[in-house]
Amino acid sequence: MAVFNPRSRSKLVTPNFPLNPSCVLAWPSSGMVNCHVNRPDAAVAAVQRAMRLSPLDPMSYFFRWVRAYALVLAGRYEEAMDWVDRTFQDQPGSHVRTRAKVALCWASSPSHWSGPVRVQPV
Repeated sequence: MAVFNPRSRSKLVTPNFPLNPSCVLAWPSSGMVNCHVNRPDAAVAAVQRAMRLSPLDPMSYFFRWVRAYALVLAGRYEEAMDWVDRTFQDQPGSHVRTRAKVALCWASSPSHWSGPVRVQPV
């Protein structure tokens, strides 16, 4: 049984860019890979490039989502919240974005470091 190393994913994606650096969907995919190998700054740069290549792309919600994810990993919660809000404009009913918003509210709150929160039944 082979052991999967997440760092090997970056080697699979990165060499493909010299073939077609204008491939819009390759850049946010690279951003996701960079998020998974804990390189949020490279992920943000990749998504910014995708947004510059195709500012009116129908997949722009995905670009914004990857950017928000990378910003969370970088610890820039307020900026990440702005990008999650922008994804709500494109897909208001998406449960993934709702979960991201709740997670960001929790992560940016200083009270979450004090221990578990117990909710009292009404």
